[in-house]
Formats: sequence, C-alpha cells, structure tokens
Amino acid sequence: MGRDNRGTPGRRRGPRPGWTGGPPRSRRRAPRRHSGPGSGRARHRPRVGAPAGRDPERQPHPDPGRPGLHPRGTGRRHRSAHLPPAGLGPAASRGRVRHPPGPDRRRLSRGLVAGALRASWRVPAPPPRGCGVTGVQALRATVVTVSDEIASGRDVNRAGLIAVTELTGHGIEADLVVVPDEPDAIRAAIRDAIRRGSRLVVTSGGTGIGPNDVTVDAVAPLLSYLVPGLCEEIRRRGAEHAPVALVSREIAGVVVGQPSTFVLTAPGSRGGVRDAVAVLGPLAAHIVRQLDGAGHL
Repeated sequence: MGRDNRGTPGRRRGPRPGWTGGPPRSRRRAPRRHSGPGSGRARHRPRVGAPAGRDPERQPHPDPGRPGLHPRGTGRRHRSAHLPPAGLGPAASRGRVRHPPGPDRRRLSRGLVAGALRASWRVPAPPPRGCGVTGVQALRATVVTVSDEIASGRDVNRAGLIAVTELTGHGIEADLVVVPDEPDAIRAAIRDAIRRGSRLVVTSGGTGIGPNDVTVDAVAPLLSYLVPGLCEEIRRRGAEHAPVALVSREIAGVVVGQPSTFVLTAPGSRGGVRDAVAVLGPLAAHIVRQLDGAGHL
C-alpha cells in the first residue's frame, strides 16, 4: 500500500498499516545546528570585546596638564587581529586613535580596534609603592627621550612612555620631552626641566658607544658630582638577560642648585628603561630628601 501511495501523483503519503505513533513525519529535514571549527559563518565572525594586550602605547600614562590623573583606554581589539599598532603613537598621549584616510581605514578599524580610546574617563594615579615615596608630596620628574627618529616622527616613543608609566607607578608625576641627538638640545631640555621644578630628570637613549650616542657626553658637564651606584645596579640587572647591557655608558649625578636635581641617563631600549626606573623609583624620595639636607635613615 505504501508503494502505491508513493507512486500516485497528487496524493499525500499515508501512514503505514498498523501505525499508532501519531501523524506521519515530514520529508523536510531540519537544518544542522552545531558549533565548532567548521560551523560556517560563526568562525568568520570576529568576537569584539577581547582586551587589547599590554602595549606601552595603550597603557595608562599621566597627562602633564592634569597632575595626578591619567587617561585609561577603553578600546577593544578583535581576537583575530594581526595588524601592527600603526594608528598608535603620538595620538596615544591624547587619548585617541588616528585612522589613516583612504581604503585602509576599514581594514585598520576591523583588524585592530573596535571603538576609540576615551580619554574623558580619568582615574587617580596609582598609589605610591616602594620604600619611602610616601614621605614626599608632589614629586615631579621629566623624561627626556633622545632620538633623531622619534623627534622627526619616524618612530614611536615606546621607551619614553614606559618610563613615564613606571615612574607614575612609584607615585612620581612625570612629563615627557623628545629631543634629537644633539648635545645643545639635550642640555637645553634638562635645564628647562629643572626650571619647571623637576627634581628628577631621566634621559632615554644615547648611552652606547656609537657615533650618534652623545647623551652621556652632553650631560656630564652639567653634573656637579656623580652617583655611580645606581648605574652599576642598572647594568648588573640588564646583563642578566642581555649581556650587551655591559657596553652601556649611563651615568647619574646631581645638578646643584636651589633646589638640586638628580639626573640619570638611561638606555634607549625598553628593557633598559624598565631596569633604570626599577632601580631609581624606590629610592626617589630618599634621594630628594638627601638633596634637601635631610639626614640618613
């Protein structure tokens, strides 16, 4: 009977003889629903909301115009992003991302950032850490990045942003200045920082033995006396993971004045800057108290 019903045009297939399980099933098969590596469109749909990684340009950094506060980035990156942070750099200090005009705008915004950084969300600077920073109020510092490439806009000031971020973590308000590899420009930046009230000046770059490494020679005439212990510790830390750190010529010393200022020349690499601030940060308050005439602890 089933064979006759199936072959007769215009008639619906009836139940089999003796069927008591309800109405017959439809011939139309339900679509397959599953998730996994081969689940069609789902694998091509980027997931928005993954945090944007610990990139120096995306980390909180202080705003010289608003001491004690720094912008916190709220941008998010797709999980499948593989593009370099080309839109970040000078714009990061202003709390937004610049997209290049033209057809690359969509590719950059889809592959790198979904949503701009919102500089209006400001939070207080991190509390002081280390041994003794709590004893000094409004301790100010200036980071001077020495590089022709960064000064001309051909490179991103990653080491400078790292130095500012690390100093802020130690409760020190830090400004950021960029100058080319010229002795007169380096000395002028240090004098200007002292004039604006910075008790600590950290230079980044130009401490090697190359022909363009002029920072140490430019800073040395300004120092009234040297403090070699910090540089020895910085080189020791750097040599643990990079033996070439022993070739660095960084120096540290004091510019005597009213008040006096401590100057440290740090390497231009990101690791060298981290080591330099890691040594200087916990001792910053003690150094300033000593410069102001306080006794030993």
